[in-house]
Amino acid sequence: MSVGLATNVPVYCDESLLAYNEVLPAAGSSNSAVRLCPKRLAELLNADWVD
Repeated sequence: MSVGLATNVPVYCDESLLAYNEVLPAAGSSNSAVRLCPKRLAELLNADWVD
């Protein structure tokens, strides 16, 4: 199961995220973001990469 999801739903990360060293996913406000490398984000979300 993915972090933050109540059920096991498919999660996808676009390969274009790999162009960045860090991404800042946020949860609805400007002060709720976290810095992650894209590969770590996909790992935490159990995401599949798509083009």
